[in-house]
Amino acid sequence: MSSAAVRRVSFVVLLLLGGALFLLYHYNQRPGLPAGIAAGNGRLEAIEVDVATKVAGRLAKVLAHEGDNVAAGQVVAELDADDLRAQLRAADAQTRQVRAALQESRAGLNSAVAQQRLAEVTLNRTRQLVKQGYISGDRLDQDVSALQRAQAGVEAARSKVAEAGA
Repeated sequence: MSSAAVRRVSFVVLLLLGGALFLLYHYNQRPGLPAGIAAGNGRLEAIEVDVATKVAGRLAKVLAHEGDNVAAGQVVAELDADDLRAQLRAADAQTRQVRAALQESRAGLNSAVAQQRLAEVTLNRTRQLVKQGYISGDRLDQDVSALQRAQAGVEAARSKVAEAGA
């Protein structure tokens, strides 16, 4: 073999060897990390937080998903509030009924107090008429009984108002 042929063969072998080393180097290179990602040795500990609601219900929207970064106080889900709205309407209706019952009880108390005053006035007149001899003692007994009934009615009405207000 001539020296020119040896040089050509050596050049081709060196060229192939250089190409192989170049390919081997680039094949073993790892791609760079994307922005915001760090590489290193160490230990990672995740902060795990259980999320719960104060009331039971169905989820209407999920605003954060697994793996998302969330801040303290951030809304991560919304509950379907239809059931709660229905409960609120029922409670409002019950409140109106209780207020109406209380108002009715107060009106009953006012009526009972008016009847008691009338019975007292009537009894005083009857006493004067009995002293003067214009009417009998039976009428006095009836008016005393009417006053006692009126007083009992006032007490019952006061109890009803207290019960309705409680």
